[in-house]
Amino acid sequence: MNVPNKMNISDEEHLKRLEIYNKGKTDTYIAEVVGCSDHTIVYWRQKHNLEPNIKKGNPLSEKEENERMRLYNLGFDDKQIAEKMNISKEAVNSWRNLRGLDSNFKSIIDMFDKNIKQFYDKGYSDKDIADKIGCSKSTIKLWRHQKDFKPNINAVLSKNQIEYRKELFNKGLSDKEIAEILGLKVVSVKIYRRKHFDFEEKTTILEKYDDVFYELYKEGCSDRDIASKCDVSRSTVRRWRKENNYEPNFKNNN
Repeated sequence: MNVPNKMNISDEEHLKRLEIYNKGKTDTYIAEVVGCSDHTIVYWRQKHNLEPNIKKGNPLSEKEENERMRLYNLGFDDKQIAEKMNISKEAVNSWRNLRGLDSNFKSIIDMFDKNIKQFYDKGYSDKDIADKIGCSKSTIKLWRHQKDFKPNINAVLSKNQIEYRKELFNKGLSDKEIAEILGLKVVSVKIYRRKHFDFEEKTTILEKYDDVFYELYKEGCSDRDIASKCDVSRSTVRRWRKENNYEPNFKNNN
């Protein structure tokens, strides 16, 4: 049987499939030979109006036929029917296709669509939703693409996380410094501050304490002493000194 190629595959691939099909081989067999899924061959065959080649064997008993149909009508997918009947998934797939029955397979996206939407509407990130549902991050990303939804850049934070961010803002850290501490982009911190906190970006610690650092430094305080008095880190004081080209107070610098 010569059938023109109607798909976006090479003529060589099409002819190879057709040659095997003309030998009376099943979809599963063709798929195994050419290296693709059964569904790909079924689609290719239907696209070219080719009837399935039914594997010859003993016909199903009325009892087995009824049991398969009962499970199918209950919503069992091919894999579940196969496990119940102790047969291969391919056998169920062929049986279903022969009878023109649609697959009962439901993806995680289908099963948890409403749940995913609820978490998304609450502002959860892809990762957080995936953790809640128990699936991969890529699954949530695919769900968003299907719905044409943009990602929630800022994940929903716990009360402790919110308080920690607020504490950093109140300490006078700049958006850049907070971003470095939290491992975020500066723009994410800016957006979060403007959206949740009613105060402007603070100056850096160095700008805020410049005159205080200088007074303590002139008194001969060490980096450690200055840091302790201002409740900042020694590295902050050291950075202030280097930016101002001041030598450390060795006498008192423990």
